[in-house]
Amino acid sequence: MQPGDQVTFKARVARYEKGHFEHRQRDYHLTRPTQVRCLTIKQPRAQLPINDKNALIGYIMLQNRDFYLANHRPVDDWYLSQYRNWQKHVCGN
Repeated sequence: MQPGDQVTFKARVARYEKGHFEHRQRDYHLTRPTQVRCLTIKQPRAQLPINDKNALIGYIMLQNRDFYLANHRPVDDWYLSQYRNWQKHVCGN
């Protein structure tokens, strides 16, 4: 998903109570979404390494590198290399 994408789906409406014991209110939320589809695809999307766990972790680290570094989280070069190897193998880049 990208910012601005619109989706369509079917879901069940479920009722629940929120708030503290003496001030409970009945409210509703959506549950069990099915048939989820993206309505707006603005550009062709790159493939993701969904069948290769290590390459997927490398992709996530690469996409969120600035966040990881700003929050003192490790960016592991081994995972990044796994993603780059997957990219070379699948995409020929």
